[in-house]
Formats: sequence, structure tokens, C-alpha cells
Amino acid sequence: YNVVASFVGIFGFLNSSMINATQRFFSYEIGKGNINSLRNVFVMSLNIHFLIAIIILILLETLGIWFINNQLNFPNERMLIINWVYQISIFTVLINILSIPFNSLIIANEKIGIFSFFSFIEIVLKLIFVLIIQWINYDKLILYSLSLLLVTIIIRVIYAIYCMYNFNESKYYFYWDKVYFKNLIGFAGWSLWGNMALVATTQGINILLNIFFGPIVNAARGISYQVKSILIQISDNLMTAVNPQIIKAYANNNTDYMHKLIYYSSKYSFLMIMLISLPLFLETELFLKLWLKIVPEHSATFTRLIIISILIDSISGPLITASQATGKIKIYQLVVGGILLLNLPLSYFLFKIYKLPEIAFYVSIMISLVAFFARLILIKKLINISIIKMFRISILVPLIIFLLLLLFYLILITIQLPHFYVTIILCIINILLIFFIGLNKYEKSFIKSIVYSN
Repeated sequence: YNVVASFVGIFGFLNSSMINATQRFFSYEIGKGNINSLRNVFVMSLNIHFLIAIIILILLETLGIWFINNQLNFPNERMLIINWVYQISIFTVLINILSIPFNSLIIANEKIGIFSFFSFIEIVLKLIFVLIIQWINYDKLILYSLSLLLVTIIIRVIYAIYCMYNFNESKYYFYWDKVYFKNLIGFAGWSLWGNMALVATTQGINILLNIFFGPIVNAARGISYQVKSILIQISDNLMTAVNPQIIKAYANNNTDYMHKLIYYSSKYSFLMIMLISLPLFLETELFLKLWLKIVPEHSATFTRLIIISILIDSISGPLITASQATGKIKIYQLVVGGILLLNLPLSYFLFKIYKLPEIAFYVSIMISLVAFFARLILIKKLINISIIKMFRISILVPLIIFLLLLLFYLILITIQLPHFYVTIILCIINILLIFFIGLNKYEKSFIKSIVYSN
């Protein structure tokens, strides 16, 4: 399923670029208070997403079918099932595409509680369907695909109904404006390059792993990416709340507030992920055995490398939003997208030499570091952000905590404590270091007030 879904996701880069454009223009118009313009942008975004859905459908039903049946590595006896799963995945993707304007409108209006509630319902429904699947005597792969499709339909309908009842600008009417079309597509066009690079980093690498190492390695990578999706949700939830504020601050020329949002949300994102991921990083084998019982080879190594990559990328999230807020993304997308695209050829070249699937993760970590510094330099030129403050607040503080944790780890290992105790002690030390070093006096006072009030 991970291989098929990844292949379908490759064509999603056409749509991913419109996600960025839609959220940016919604937040910008709300920041300006232009309700009529917001209504027109919403209708035009729906029109464009409908056109994108048609284009992706044609590509998937022609080029996609040929590639699935002739280029990927699957057992012959499963090909009929694979094709059914492929068709179901196509419908899932198309529904997600058409729902993006509604999701973006909720986020732009900062209805984070509602967004979180719907996300929670989606997770619960997926869990219920997975529990039901084991009791049905039919092919589990098809049942799993169908369950995801059904959950997608339910949640997307709920999103649409909520928007239509709560936001007047979400009412659809026949409208076409060349200026809005040009602006949205123009912004999305440059985002297209960056999203194509992101797809190459994720789905493209998954296909390379399938070609070089087969579906078992894809399963191990799929497991590590399940862990990634959980951890990155922490950062995404924070940025879901912060992103509209960054864009609105730029729209209102409130650059000082915008800079503060970037500095501190980068720091919080890193510290939150490090807090949650530390025990998982140290006890990866134990967690995977408790979760899966039978753990595919490479899963533990993949998971640890994914955690390192997530920590690096977590600092970049606000910088990405800042570039979108300005609307001047041509140079940014060309440079950063070009760097990210190196993942695919470098991994392919190194696979030819070393035949080690972990190579792709090492390459990804290296590319993430280079991309971060490139983003920082480009954002400096766009919004005059202070690189010194960014390093002091967003990088230096988390780095000091990380190095101190490493020091404590080496000390605990040297005195030969049991590994489980080492993990517990390090988690406690991590919490203390984040509180006493990671937070300033105002942040400490805020946390104390919450604790005392309860």
C-alpha cells in the first residue's frame, strides 16, 4: 500500500502547489479585511482545484497504470489486487484535492479547535475501521484502502458543511476572473517546482527503494514514515496555528511581530519534537516490537534517521511560511527546490555503489541541512530577518540542550546503568533542560501560571 499510495502521491505535486497558494491568499485577504476579495478567491480556488483533479485523473489513468503494471516490483499473484488498490487510491486523492479550499478556509480563519476536532475524528474513524477489518473475511489490502476512502469522504463532507454554515465566503457561484486565476496559478507555478522536489524526496525515494531492494524495504520505510507522521504532526499543529498569523502580520506590515513568530515558533517546534522523540530514539527496538511484534529489517535504523531529519526540518517550517507570505517565491523556490531535488539523483547514484537502503536517509539529512541554510539566507533578503537572532533563539538554545543531553547520555552509559533506566533519566533531564535553558523568564512564568491555576 505504501508503494501504491506513494506513486499516486507523486502526481499530487500538481495539487500541493495550490495548497500553498490557497492558504496564502486566504490568510492575506483576511489580514487585509477584504471579504469580497476573499469570496472571489475561494470560488476561483475551487475552480482551479477542479481542473487540477481532472488533469491528475487523466495522468493516473494513462501513464500511471502503465508504470504500476510494468515498472514497480510486486508479486505477480497480487497484481489484480494492486490495480484495485490503485483505483481506490486515485478516488481518495481526488476527494482530498477538491476539499483543500474548505480546509484552507478553516485554517486561514484560525479555527484551530475545529480543525483539531475534525482531525481527531478522522483518526478515531481510521482506528475503528482497522479494528473492523480483521473480522471481515476478505482481502485486507483492499479493505484497508476502502476504509481510508470512506473516512476521507466522511471527513471532507463534514469540512464542506461546516464551512458553508459558518463562512459566507464559502458559498459557490459561477465566477471566473482572469486576474485571480493568473495570481493563483502564478504563485502556484513557482510552488510547483518546490513541491515537485518534495515529492522526489519522499515518494520518489520510495519508488527507488522498491526498484533496488523490493517491497520488504518499502514496508520498513513505511513503518518509519508512520512514526514520522505522528511526530511531524506536533510541528504541523503548531504551525497550523502560527502560519496564518505570520501571513497576516506581513499583510499588515507588522514585521517585528512576524520576526518574533518565526524565531520562537522554530524553537518551540524543535523542543516539542525533541521532547516526544527522545524516548523513541533511545528505545526504538522496544517500541517497534511492542507495536508490530514482527519488525521488518531496517525499521529501527530508518526510524532513528527519520527522527534526526524531522528535528532539522522542524526549524525550517516558519521560514517556509515567511517566504509564502511575501508572495516573492521565484528565487526561493528555484534555489531550495533545486537543492531538495538532489535527493533523488544522489540516492540513485549511491544505491548503485553501496546497495544500502539507509543511504537515502543519510542523503536526506545532509540535504535538509543545506536547504535550511539556503532558506535562512533567502528569507534574510525577503523580510530582513536577523540571522544572529535566529541562531541565538531558534538554533543555539536547542543545540545546547541537545549537546548536554548527549553528555549526560555518555555519562550514564559509562557507569553502565540499564538502558531502560538511562532512557527514563534522560527524559527527565530533557524536561528540566527545556524549562531552565530552553525558555526565557516570560515563558517560564506563563507555564508556572498554568500549573498553579490547575
